[in-house]
Amino acid sequence: MTIEQLRKYKGCEHFSDVEAQEIVGNLRTFAKTIIEVWHDNCIDNQQIMNDNKIKNDNSLIINEINKAA
Repeated sequence: MTIEQLRKYKGCEHFSDVEAQEIVGNLRTFAKTIIEVWHDNCIDNQQIMNDNKIKNDNSLIINEINKAA
């Protein structure tokens, strides 16, 4: 986002260049934080899904071994 884009929002027209630049910088930092948290959460969810698949696969194997016994 640029200063000009920020100023297009209602209530943001009056910010000075310095204020607008600070707000834009803070928005970028906030967006990066949200993306990092989302990314970390996706990785955690993938690990959980993989762990659950392994547990499920192991249970299927054990069931097949028990059936054969």
